Amino acid sequence: MKYICYGAISGSSYDSSSGNIKKLYYNAKNATAGHRTYTDNAGIQFYYGPFYVGANCEVIIGNNVETLPDYFICNGRFSTIDIPSGVTSIGKSAFYNCSRLSTVTLGQNITSIGLYAFGECPSLTTVIAKMTIPPTISAFVFPNRFNATLYVPAGCGPNYTMADGWKDFNQIIESSRIYFADPNVEAICVANLDTNHDGYLDVLEALLVNDLGSAFQGNTQIRYFNELQYFMGLNSIADSAFDGCRNLTSVILPSRVTEIGNHEVTIADVSALIDYLLTGDTTGIDLAAADCNGTDGVTIADVSALIDYLLTGNW
Repeated sequence: MKYICYGAISGSSYDSSSGNIKKLYYNAKNATAGHRTYTDNAGIQFYYGPFYVGANCEVIIGNNVETLPDYFICNGRFSTIDIPSGVTSIGKSAFYNCSRLSTVTLGQNITSIGLYAFGECPSLTTVIAKMTIPPTISAFVFPNRFNATLYVPAGCGPNYTMADGWKDFNQIIESSRIYFADPNVEAICVANLDTNHDGYLDVLEALLVNDLGSAFQGNTQIRYFNELQYFMGLNSIADSAFDGCRNLTSVILPSRVTEIGNHEVTIADVSALIDYLLTGDTTGIDLAAADCNGTDGVTIADVSALIDYLLTGNW
């Protein structure tokens, strides 16, 4: 049994108290990973990869990597993984039983994905496939595909809707250009988020954004950002995301945002929104924009969504 050498994960960090990996930076070109086995009292055998990745661990796959080995990070507890363009092959059970894994990005050069690579990943609801031609896969690669959305490059939808293992995703959405109502917002997005440098922002590029950073801070020219709704990779909006944007009057938040300004959505948020709709009073509404005095993009739909979230946990 051959285990990945430490050099392959140089740059990683560890929790000295638990021994868990806090940050995994993996850059082995074609390493072979051994795996460990454990058999419970019922005789069921479990496989564990060479790394024990704890909760909230950041997993980074380097540009040198061509192959992700079998059982790579099975039983990991992280939420997202971005597999870069250098990777051509993903081994069997590579991410098996990563129960918190919700979003996977597959690089454009992947030609092979092994059995159960994403098996027993019940939280996996978003798969971003950058390949124009889907590789031939087994139905057991994405067992949760019936509950997941698959995003594919523009014009490639038919390739996936006819391919076994891919065609059964709950939704298959082709990427397309996002047309911004506010040219100033578009200019900022293209300057900072246009990863393929084609001069515009598309749905896939927006989907991959997980932090707005400081790109919009202090900009007094922007007025409308309803296209923020396409940024489905955002789970939270920081306090200062739109600080100083005094003329921003309309924002539609992505449906997955559950935290605004470092606090979770609560009954108080619903109450503040209802007060706003009835009286125009913005007290208690934190739109991650301390100086966005003109923001009025809150609607009845927002209140409905918040109430539904509080009652059911569905956001």
